[in-house]
Amino acid sequence: MSKRRWSPELIIAEIRRLHSTGSDITQSRVEAIDSKLTSAAVRYFGSWRAAVEAAGIDYSEVAALGKQRRVSKIKKWTNERILEEIRRLYEAGEDLSSAEVRRKHLDLYATARRKEHFGSWASAVLAAGVDYGVVKRSAQERRRQAADWKRRLLQEWENPALQATSEAEQGTTEAERGSSSGAWLRDLLKEKLMELYEQLGGETSAAVQQRIRELIERVEQGGSAPC
Repeated sequence: MSKRRWSPELIIAEIRRLHSTGSDITQSRVEAIDSKLTSAAVRYFGSWRAAVEAAGIDYSEVAALGKQRRVSKIKKWTNERILEEIRRLYEAGEDLSSAEVRRKHLDLYATARRKEHFGSWASAVLAAGVDYGVVKRSAQERRRQAADWKRRLLQEWENPALQATSEAEQGTTEAERGSSSGAWLRDLLKEKLMELYEQLGGETSAAVQQRIRELIERVEQGGSAPC
């Protein structure tokens, strides 16, 4: 995996992304889950507060909200509550890899890793009765498939005849080629639509959300999603 190269623009974009998810973006909280981000922010902006304010966010409000959340979480999160939430996510078919949970469920991830709870995300998942080795392998396989889809898509965009030539040499029929290509393209399109739907969340109109859901259903039924 390539090392992320931080820049002021990338730092601001990441802070805004975290803030848009409703996460606690006080320095101590973010440092617990992404110390490289806070270190880069201090290096470029002089302090975490300055970086947050450069992103157009009032840090005094961030600090006040963070304090309120810490007080409420002392009452909310217990070991059993953490385990119940992990099991719920697992049964719902969610990716329990640390990177994905940190992105989607930052509070759960950061709390589970605290010393007074489980000390690490992997330990919390294991305590919930889920094999973290399987979780990691599944996440790696999804990343491999996504990389393969991207590579194949780029190849076809750059040279539309590439796949047809390769498959013709292997004796693939036109019907088989259409079925194979269509299947992985539909999978990729569905994945991207789902990501878009999750990212938009409540930040867009109900009509737009409904349209995205309709496109997802259309892809699932084997159709294509018009631009």
